[in-house]
Amino acid sequence: MVKHVPVSIRWQTVFAVIPYVSIYGFYRIEKLRMGLLLQGLFFILGIIFGIIDTFFGLPSYTLMAVVVVLQIINNVKFMRQWSREWNSKF
Repeated sequence: MVKHVPVSIRWQTVFAVIPYVSIYGFYRIEKLRMGLLLQGLFFILGIIFGIIDTFFGLPSYTLMAVVVVLQIINNVKFMRQWSREWNSKF
């Protein structure tokens, strides 16, 4: 069970930037399911871009790097938004 205390938005942002640690950040604000859904969507997007890279002969790191950057931006956006909502409860 999660402790019902305010969270530091700075630390939550740090958690959002580090892969796999973002899951812990989402857990702390009771948004684990939504966080896992976001991670899963970007995982599927990464697979699709990997297939596109293979068929068009592009270097495999180009579109994958775009996916990673978009995932980090998306994690930070939602982590900060949901952390503010979590803190407003207290």
